[in-house]
Amino acid sequence: MPLQIYQCKMLELMKEQELLMADIYLRLSELFPEYGDVYREMLSEEKEHAGWIDHLNKLCIAEKASFAEGSTRTYTISSLIKYLRDFIVQLETKQMGHLKCLAYIIDIEQSLIERNAFQRFTGDSLEVMKVLKILEESQKVHVSKIKEFMGRLKPAA
Repeated sequence: MPLQIYQCKMLELMKEQELLMADIYLRLSELFPEYGDVYREMLSEEKEHAGWIDHLNKLCIAEKASFAEGSTRTYTISSLIKYLRDFIVQLETKQMGHLKCLAYIIDIEQSLIERNAFQRFTGDSLEVMKVLKILEESQKVHVSKIKEFMGRLKPAA
């Protein structure tokens, strides 16, 4: 079944959301250069997620996969994007400390997992199933890395 216009918009917003998260990690690498390697790795993973969304979008257009948005709406994703942009402003103006930044990041990343955005895609081909499995696993590993990193920082704070 071909994508509807609003579904295409949703996929664009999902990709934008991942790229904004990448931007946040870039800014954190600049704010806290002593942890630049950690943040650049997170940035790379976010860009990879955006690439997978783009790939799934192309599979949907080719009708090799489908996207069922469930209860997710464009305004929900748009609200999160606005929140991410506001967070970037806070980073630019250095309105919060390192641990507080990480707490926000973990909340954001956890909410993305809880929304099951990537589980809204379906397809019978091995390619679609492989991409979905990679995305699901990489997202969980991504969040666990951030939590582990925050745990290492807490004793030092």
